[in-house]
Amino acid sequence: MQPEPQIETSWPCPTCNSGRMYPKIVTEHFPYEDDGREVMVVAEDVPVEVCDNPECREQLSGPEAASIRHMAICRALGLLTPGEIRAIRDRLNSLKRSSPG
Repeated sequence: MQPEPQIETSWPCPTCNSGRMYPKIVTEHFPYEDDGREVMVVAEDVPVEVCDNPECREQLSGPEAASIRHMAICRALGLLTPGEIRAIRDRLNSLKRSSPG
């Protein structure tokens, strides 16, 4: 039986070129300004890549992280998330199709 191939989970840091980027799940706290008022946002389970070089500590993220941050901002402002809006539209469309007309 052959051992399973190891999947590379790190890659060279594009900023310092001496560290390696590793995946990490973080909780982010950041201010967000809306109509002149500032609210503190907490985004949990944000997937990022972090450089292991202590002099660099670059942190990169992609579209999944952006989506999680966006939903956290919606919740902090008391707004519907994109998924909640889609669910309402789907529910209304199904009612529209099923009603006699």
